[in-house]
Amino acid sequence: MTPLLSAFLLVAGFRAIVEGQDGIRMGLRVSLRRAFLTCCFVAAVLLYHATDWPLLTILGGWAFISGMSIFISRPMRFKTLRDAMTASVARLAMAILVLHVVIGVYIEGVVHPAWLMAAVPVIFTLIYIASIKWVFGRWLEKVPIEMPYDQDLRHRFQPERIGMVRSKVIYLPMNALFMGLFSTGRVWLSDRIVAGLRSIELKAIIHHELGHATARHLRLRLGLLVVVYATLFGSAWFAFSTFASPRDALVGFIALTWTLMAGLEALAYDVAQRQEFKADAFAKAVGYGDALADAIEAIRRREPERKHTALYHRLFVSHPRHEERIKRLRL
Repeated sequence: MTPLLSAFLLVAGFRAIVEGQDGIRMGLRVSLRRAFLTCCFVAAVLLYHATDWPLLTILGGWAFISGMSIFISRPMRFKTLRDAMTASVARLAMAILVLHVVIGVYIEGVVHPAWLMAAVPVIFTLIYIASIKWVFGRWLEKVPIEMPYDQDLRHRFQPERIGMVRSKVIYLPMNALFMGLFSTGRVWLSDRIVAGLRSIELKAIIHHELGHATARHLRLRLGLLVVVYATLFGSAWFAFSTFASPRDALVGFIALTWTLMAGLEALAYDVAQRQEFKADAFAKAVGYGDALADAIEAIRRREPERKHTALYHRLFVSHPRHEERIKRLRL
């Protein structure tokens, strides 16, 4: 248990320092809150390991403090208090669900772990599909888009697979995304990006998204999700087969899972940033490098990106800095 907890504390401490440094140096309350949440999680795990307190008591305290931490990054208002209470209840419910499923499978033997390994990905996929349909049905409105498609764009992608989404109730940033595991997926443009960019800049953005489609980037991200599932179940198997005490096994499971997930998170963000550069390179290769740089510059002027320290940006942000992308596109 000691080596496992030591690794957990080392990784968590490093993460808290990076988050705290980003919050202090860049004046970001969000990063300070993340550092606080990391410390709260570590404290909860150590408290459960070192005391005989009931699991539900520690989970309740952790969920409440985590929810109330929203006041670090947001002003004191009734709406903020409501969101804090909602976050506390949601965190508590999710933690109880996950841990009791793990306890039921690996300690009480309610079902065989193989059933859990088969069921969880299927359930997650169904929830994901249902949530996407719910978001598009309730929050977003799909709108036909009219723009001059040149011949090279028609050759690479069917215009009917490029659409615009308009928000009904939420704020949409100037953004675009590709959805689909195959090159026949769809490119969605927010209404704000359509209204804010010139035609050639929009075509450059679309070619960037086609770069993601051509390189099958979403398949790699799906592969990382499979690795996450394997890590989750592998950590549970290791912890509950190594430690005789159910309490120690649960602590080992949480510590090992969180430590490995922290590494996978950093890997996922690194992959995402590399994919953005590759998608930019695709647009540049077909003649839209300057136009894409102009589009990124226009987006940066209208919606300035949040400034982070270099290390924080490398570890916890999915997109490279705008300046770096523009510099590569204009070379």
